[in-house]
Amino acid sequence: MLRIGTAGIPGSTKGSGIINGLKRIKELGLNANELEFVRNIYMNEALAREVKKAASGIALTVHA
Repeated sequence: MLRIGTAGIPGSTKGSGIINGLKRIKELGLNANELEFVRNIYMNEALAREVKKAASGIALTVHA
């Protein structure tokens, strides 16, 4: 299966943050996202759990 998604949060996302970005990815009909940790790894365990829940159906990759 080919998965198509964005690197980082889509520019058309209303608000900020990865959770809103993942919601927007679903709205756009995409099924993948690259989490960008270019300058810092900003995710703690609690946010990681939220991301896991919000990313249901979305393949995640990491750029670090």
